[in-house]
Amino acid sequence: LLPEDEVDICVLEEPEHLNWYRAPGESWTRKFKHVVGIVHTNYFVYAQEQPAALIRAPGMRLLCAWMCRAHCHRIIKLSGTLDKFAPEKELVENVHGCRKSFLDY
Repeated sequence: LLPEDEVDICVLEEPEHLNWYRAPGESWTRKFKHVVGIVHTNYFVYAQEQPAALIRAPGMRLLCAWMCRAHCHRIIKLSGTLDKFAPEKELVENVHGCRKSFLDY
């Protein structure tokens, strides 16, 4: 879909669940030179409130960490209260969208 000369960076919103199912084809980290995942939802806490939480919550923690580690070069967490996904790739930063001038450039 995108020409090879236009695929420098990809920003994935909530990469931990965006990648639970992925269509066949190149992975994000092979298609793009740099993939940034922005994480803002604590799915582990949600899973703790569901039936079968003793099984579901640790499974959710593992799956989310696996997806972030596999599909992102850098992970930006919007809060330090979120789980650890891949500590060597993580930053905690306050990110609120992109300015129009950035997109127009």
